[in-house]
Amino acid sequence: MKLFDIIDSKDLTVKWNVVEKLPQFINLKNAQQNPKWHSEGNAFIHTRMVVESMYKLCPYSYPESTYVVSSDHSYYDRLILVAAALFHDIGKGETTKWNEEKGSWSSPRHAIVGEQITRDLLWDEDFRTRELVCNLVRNHMKPVYMMEHTNPRKEIIRMSLACPIRLLYTLKTADCSGCIMEKEDNWKEQLEFFKELAIELDCFDHEFKFYNDYSKFKFFQKEDEEFPSELYDDTEFTIYVMIGIAGSGKSTYINNNLSDYPIVSRDIIRTEIGITKEGDKVRSSKQQESKVSERENELIKEYCRNKTSFIIDDMNIRRMFRDKTNNMVAPYNPKIVYVYVEAPSFEDNLERRKGQIDKNAIKEMRRYLDFPRKEECFSLNFDIQGKGIIYGSD
Repeated sequence: MKLFDIIDSKDLTVKWNVVEKLPQFINLKNAQQNPKWHSEGNAFIHTRMVVESMYKLCPYSYPESTYVVSSDHSYYDRLILVAAALFHDIGKGETTKWNEEKGSWSSPRHAIVGEQITRDLLWDEDFRTRELVCNLVRNHMKPVYMMEHTNPRKEIIRMSLACPIRLLYTLKTADCSGCIMEKEDNWKEQLEFFKELAIELDCFDHEFKFYNDYSKFKFFQKEDEEFPSELYDDTEFTIYVMIGIAGSGKSTYINNNLSDYPIVSRDIIRTEIGITKEGDKVRSSKQQESKVSERENELIKEYCRNKTSFIIDDMNIRRMFRDKTNNMVAPYNPKIVYVYVEAPSFEDNLERRKGQIDKNAIKEMRRYLDFPRKEECFSLNFDIQGKGIIYGSD
């Protein structure tokens, strides 16, 4: 699905007759909300109200083919913001439950789940557009909690790497305007604090500028640090971490761009220790996988000790495993470069792994992909095959 399947390309209004038929939005009609914050009713009603609020925040006129949007937002901005307003609470359909302790409805982690659902639905959309909408959905709750945050400056800097703060500010304004609260809340004050702090950090209109990638990486490794230092990059070797669901084309990328580097691959290790045959993508037992992990870690540490640049070729689609590897290699002070690879279409993923991996398993990978973040590594590069997009985090 693409955005113009559900949003009119001329006036950028939502095609509710299409949206209402999608299961993910039907679920929102059953997602009850805490009346303290949402007296308007279920999450679908709230979503419609937020979208209407967004129309007012981003007005437009349509003289022939030229859009004249408000001075603060372009045509593209309006498309992104209307889409983000539409998807911002999509995760509530799966996460809403009755909280016995609080005696009210709650939707824990709905922003993170919403990001996953949004990416799953919009997989065929333009990559940059899709990820901008996903990042707005993921972060939409945070702006009104900065006053209580233990390190608000760091969190705002982190958010600026994911999406423009000015768009996030507009989205949260529409979100808070598009609900009926039992009593007046201080959300306007909270939002202004968020905006002013972002302006102070010079990252309201663009992402925060670090002295270099090394300074950025070290800044996010220290949770108590409020402002990044200007550090000298003394790394001596590079670890390239491939990321992508099955059939994305990671091996092709390596052959075309990184063929001179040694590779640490779980597939290769399985073959070397006699668990599977060469080219076989079938998963082995838990005990066998434990042996694979042991050998994988041995190889990684060996290359690190020798200060040899190398590649970790696996799916690496779970954040917890990427963090585990980063923590393991941290004492060796390597430069960690992520390379996210995506096939031209999801059908390509399925076709490339036909007869090797069940298509439902690949769909699960796509649905629960922990998309890589700029703060995890030195640089984050993307190779979106068939779309001519090969670019880095800078």
